[in-house]
Amino acid sequence: MFRKLKNKNLFIVFVVLAVVVGILLFTESKRGERNFKSELVAFDTAEVTGIYVTPKASAEPSLKLEKVKGQWVVVQNNNDYRAQDERVSELLNTLLKLSPKSLTATKKERWKQYEVTDSLATRVVVKGKKDKKLADIYIGKFEYTAPQQTQNQMQMYGQRRPQGTMQTHVRNAGEQEVYLVEGFLNMTFNRGWEDFRDNTIIKSTSTRWTKLAFNYPADSSFTLQKENDTWLLNGTKADSTKVTRFLNKLDFQSGNEFVDNPVTQTSNPVFSLRIEGNNMDPVEVNAYPADSVHQYLIHSTQNRKAYFSSSDGNLADNIFVPARRFMSATDVKDE
Repeated sequence: MFRKLKNKNLFIVFVVLAVVVGILLFTESKRGERNFKSELVAFDTAEVTGIYVTPKASAEPSLKLEKVKGQWVVVQNNNDYRAQDERVSELLNTLLKLSPKSLTATKKERWKQYEVTDSLATRVVVKGKKDKKLADIYIGKFEYTAPQQTQNQMQMYGQRRPQGTMQTHVRNAGEQEVYLVEGFLNMTFNRGWEDFRDNTIIKSTSTRWTKLAFNYPADSSFTLQKENDTWLLNGTKADSTKVTRFLNKLDFQSGNEFVDNPVTQTSNPVFSLRIEGNNMDPVEVNAYPADSVHQYLIHSTQNRKAYFSSSDGNLADNIFVPARRFMSATDVKDE
């Protein structure tokens, strides 16, 4: 009888201990779980009307992107210039993808350590209609963790070197917490305003083109015209391979160097190109004579507020080519 009671008591003690251990393990597991937000910002990109980036130790934004009548523009010195939609989307998508990997600080006293104060951080503000703030974030200290390699890995011939980890400390305005997120965010947001300007000269689908009229000095002008899927050079069959190769390069042309307040030597272009096609607005590109630095100023009807320097010569040469470019080898020899 005594032995039965003893076994019963031992069983009860065992059950109680098991319950206690279970509670402790559950508590520890809850402590180890992620106890901070999974995303830093959330907004509908369709509602965004402005993006403002203020660099370290600055009172005014160095980058102002605003949506005007459905078109993104870069605002600089009270002037606005058309922006690249792809670059704007890149900024917004980067913000929306910010996912904290760890919580690095919960008190204001540690902001300086992670460079998320007003004077040390890059501040990014996203606004919507009626100046409503959709996001306000401080981008701080960048950290790089080098990859760890074993001795065997280092000795392996030709093995691709593993990549390290790039992370950035960030803080939401009005919050104490500092988080560590993936990526080198300063490289994305701390760029010059001209990096966001639309540098398009020609952006079109060459398969739609039916006519290209090159207007040059003297008697060097010529026309490429498509008839029944055949390209004709001034009415004579052109080398189809050469034409196709040229058109595939011409349908996406951009400039590298903007020229604001351009001064041309004459209002008439030296060279011009007019592109016509099916289901598209005509595209006109002109080259105006400039000084010895720029040589020519390139302007396109697809980007009316922008002028580009052709100081290296390649830009003008890539667009305004001679007629012999499209002749067959036999035609060139007989010319």
